[in-house]
Amino acid sequence: MNCISLLISIVFSTPLAVDINSNHIGNVWTEEETVKFDINTDSEVNLSIVDYYGKNVYKGKIHTGKSELDLGKFQKGYYLLTIKGENESKEIHFAIVPSPENRPDMMESAIASDVAMSWLVKPERFDDLAKLINLSGIVWVRDRISWGELEIARGKFAENTKYDLSADIQTKNGLKVYQVFHATPEWAQEIKSSHSFPDDLRDIYNFGAEMAKRYKGEVLAWEVWNEPDISVFSDELGDSYASMLKAMYLGFKSADPDLLVLICSFAMLPGKFADTIFQNDVGNYFDIYNYHVYDDWKKHVDKALSHIEIMKKYGLEKKPIWLTEAGRPIRRQDDMIEYNVDQGRD
Repeated sequence: MNCISLLISIVFSTPLAVDINSNHIGNVWTEEETVKFDINTDSEVNLSIVDYYGKNVYKGKIHTGKSELDLGKFQKGYYLLTIKGENESKEIHFAIVPSPENRPDMMESAIASDVAMSWLVKPERFDDLAKLINLSGIVWVRDRISWGELEIARGKFAENTKYDLSADIQTKNGLKVYQVFHATPEWAQEIKSSHSFPDDLRDIYNFGAEMAKRYKGEVLAWEVWNEPDISVFSDELGDSYASMLKAMYLGFKSADPDLLVLICSFAMLPGKFADTIFQNDVGNYFDIYNYHVYDDWKKHVDKALSHIEIMKKYGLEKKPIWLTEAGRPIRRQDDMIEYNVDQGRD
């Protein structure tokens, strides 16, 4: 009898057939807006909404067919909408944020985002993502650029690229763009290696000058090479980097004296590579120091202090320091027990 009952329940249990959509990107609304969803269901369903803390803030019911679900206005926060049928349920997450016009000035916020929009996002989604970032309250965003895709031959520059579109859209959405690159085009080297710096420093000077002119008012800061202290991005020594930094800095400033120039992002703790750079008197050739961290959070303070110390060592402690990439390792499930015990000891 139990087997027969189980079989019958499997045969007659149907998935919840509900289509629900909003016309808001990422299901994000501002406080002033009314939360609405278009819903189409082939059966009567119950609705409930809880806030971030699990408190019930709404309950309702939707009948069969197409309808507009008008939920009214919500306070700032994160919400979970659950649609429950007879046998199945569906969850929709949405958020309410302050309107950009009403929030505090975020221009000097310490929170930014390494978006890499030009490389990681399809151009048709640039505007959607830029709008979401603006709604989040983030102002500064880090992008990516390819020298070789822009300067396709010495002095010959491509037009109407995804980099132009990305910079334009992000700027129009109230974002401050900062760019970085980490490869040399083949035409700028006798021995072809994207990990090596250009043979002729005039090439990097000219590229910097052209980029400063091309993106003036849109790209407000540039980083001269990403993580050249590890072999993934460079096979050069610190003295070669110092020369390239000086040349590109001068190129940038020749076209836009107000442009911010960041020294390379350091992936590792400051060592011989960094010392060699600073021993070549680069202090007047960058505006902002820059490093990355992917260590366990317990090491973050020590890593930050190591970068502060090298700046002090060379008399550059008054320069701003930006942390432009940061991440945490993802632990496997079977590592979590040991990790949680370790956390408990702390």
